[in-house]
Amino acid sequence: MNEKVLNTPFSDVATDNVYAPFIEMAKQRKLALGYSDGTFKPQENVTMSEAIVYMIRLLGYTVYADANGGYPTGYYITASDIGLLKDITLGIDSFITAQTAVNLIFNALNTKVLTTKSVYKGENKIEPFEGNLLMYESFGINKAEGIMYETSLSALAGPNELPPYSILVGNVQ
Repeated sequence: MNEKVLNTPFSDVATDNVYAPFIEMAKQRKLALGYSDGTFKPQENVTMSEAIVYMIRLLGYTVYADANGGYPTGYYITASDIGLLKDITLGIDSFITAQTAVNLIFNALNTKVLTTKSVYKGENKIEPFEGNLLMYESFGINKAEGIMYETSLSALAGPNELPPYSILVGNVQ
């Protein structure tokens, strides 16, 4: 049996798993909450509904997804409303394909991050508002257009030769 990562909150993520630091970061940021038995199941296929939940959490729209009916319907409605499902036809219960994952990531990069600000007019409350695009927040890029048909998954995660905070799409950085 593999030795476990000391800081990894999931019992089935080993120290030699190349994705362990990324899985831990996703847990810390509350993007990936895992299963009720304390596992992450890194070898399992991801469904479209699971991928949508990750993206909705990443973009900060969980409050709207919950208001629209919660998981899975409210998340799907919210994803559609914010343009996350543009050019995606995969069913919500289907396993996500590499092409769909790339399009979902691309659409997320072109979506404004929902954030909050404090409002002090007689009462202390917090209001949500749309901030910058995710790609601007992450990479300092203001606009990108197109549909992704294929890519090397290694270009999306793991070690590569790209400079920090860069993305390579179709040999264009």
